Amino acid sequence: MTVLAAVLVGVAPILFRAAADSEDATPLTIGLLLPPSEAEAASIRLGAELGVEAANREPGAKLKLIVRGSAGQWGTEGDDAVVLALDQGAQALIAPTSGAAVHQALQVAGRTRVPVVSLCGDSSVTGAGVPWAVRIAPSTEQEAAALFAVLHASGQPLRVAAFVPPERAGREASEDLRSAARKAAVEVANVIELRSRDPAYADLASRAIELKPDVVLLWVESAPASRLAAALRDCGFKGRLAGPSRLASAAFSEAAGKSAEGLLLPAPMTDTNASSLRDRFLQDYRTRAVPPADTAAQPPAFTAALAFDAVQLLADVLRRSGEEPAFRAFPLTHTVSGVTGELAFDRSGDRRVQMQVLENHDGQWRPFTPVDPLRQDAQAP
Repeated sequence: MTVLAAVLVGVAPILFRAAADSEDATPLTIGLLLPPSEAEAASIRLGAELGVEAANREPGAKLKLIVRGSAGQWGTEGDDAVVLALDQGAQALIAPTSGAAVHQALQVAGRTRVPVVSLCGDSSVTGAGVPWAVRIAPSTEQEAAALFAVLHASGQPLRVAAFVPPERAGREASEDLRSAARKAAVEVANVIELRSRDPAYADLASRAIELKPDVVLLWVESAPASRLAAALRDCGFKGRLAGPSRLASAAFSEAAGKSAEGLLLPAPMTDTNASSLRDRFLQDYRTRAVPPADTAAQPPAFTAALAFDAVQLLADVLRRSGEEPAFRAFPLTHTVSGVTGELAFDRSGDRRVQMQVLENHDGQWRPFTPVDPLRQDAQAP
């Protein structure tokens, strides 16, 4: 090898990195699959946009976000995922909280080897066997286990009823909730599927409490969850209400009002190493949310924080991959700091996460500490 050739070989990686860091370099493209039916569409989009802005303030190749989602029958999400991956050049995908959309994205990922980060808590997301897919949201089992641990702390028998969405999403949630209940020795008295967009909430509330549960789980989106909370209190239910982490939003708290008092939610433990990232996210969210959010009184929607972290994770993966296809970075073996806690995953793509439980008090979420056994006749709304 000549001296000139040796010099060029040594300089080439430096030149490549400089080009990648320059404003003229082709940006790394992340596709966000966001069908209009997604209940948390606005917060997910805002979180992803803030994530790209935060990532682009850091050294490294710049990121670009492409959002795609069209109205239509089940299966349209797959067409959108194909367009993102093959036509619009997305090097990684973010899939929303809807299980149907996620599984469509996973089918595309399995054929194209485009990595997918899912915001859906269904256990089947990582059970689909796509090696370059991870679930950044805590699983339904993880969330339910955290709730059952504090609710069952007294060791007294515990009975729960649950509301779940219709069709496949409801079946997935029901299976995961029952699995968590079996492991915690909790009795599931009733699981009720919301089969209508506008059900008779008073009738549903009566059905839920007829078997005298100690706790009712509102494992549905924020709009029906708020109406169910009100109906249960109107029907005289004095036990605990609890739900998934995605109910941590101003929209739910405002719609539920006093009915949300005492409601419990699981949440990941925050990452102390990411305080500056979290502070900047809170500041940006406060100014960009519509209407403007007072994060001192009400935290950002949890789904926005998840979408933000999904972008941080993919920015790290894509930048580390360089010229190599990103799917080769999986399974992920390193940890990335995020605003929802450390982003670490096992070989199956399940997030390793420590959970805490929060209680709604005067519209704010505070850490919950169990005190007395949870019996229905001992609780106040």
